Amino acid sequence: MVLSGQLTPPSNDKAYSGIVSLEGVRTVLFLAELNELQLCAADIAQAYLEANTREKLAIVGGPEFGELSGHTLILIKALYGARTSGNRFAEKLADDLLNLGFFQCQYDPAIWMKDCGDHYEYLCTWVDDLLFASKDPMWLMKALQDKPYGYTLKGVGFPSYYLGADIKRVDKDVVDKGVLTKGSTTYVKRSLENYERIVGLKPLRKSHNQCILIITQSLTPLMSWILMADKFTGL
Repeated sequence: MVLSGQLTPPSNDKAYSGIVSLEGVRTVLFLAELNELQLCAADIAQAYLEANTREKLAIVGGPEFGELSGHTLILIKALYGARTSGNRFAEKLADDLLNLGFFQCQYDPAIWMKDCGDHYEYLCTWVDDLLFASKDPMWLMKALQDKPYGYTLKGVGFPSYYLGADIKRVDKDVVDKGVLTKGSTTYVKRSLENYERIVGLKPLRKSHNQCILIITQSLTPLMSWILMADKFTGL
């Protein structure tokens, strides 16, 4: 179920969930390598339903509600689409992480840290996408899934792809465990596929500036502006 939050009046509550910066992710990857920490990623399934809403929302049940069809139903969960659901989930996750001994990093509040005596553990949060650096990362995955938290986690394991970046180890001859790398092969491939699907043209093997000129000449002024903005932001 997805709500049409634009139909509800604006709220004075914060609306969004915090997201880790890309610089923060790179910093955590560096610290993980420096302190010989293992990386583990996970996605919280149906994340918003883990939290309760503070908005006064109700719906009229349709035929799919069976005996409750036609009844006015008061919503208590932070359903996707409501104005403040993102922030309600962020509050719920923050409370649980505090209970587990984490505290927010001053450098980036979407990075959570835990003092383990001789080292720190680091947790990046992009809404419901988690990246954890620890000597034993599975302890947190298990804790989040067990009572009293009861989260459902998907894709638990080494983050081969995280927030648009390929993460892998190469050159094992340099050091025993190899060198941790962060690349954009998958992101670029998907971008080219999307361009071909939307524009209907195959990308040409030209220089970067020539590609920008060819693309902008074939699209509407609005799309041209977006692509030029992407060029300067490096996306």
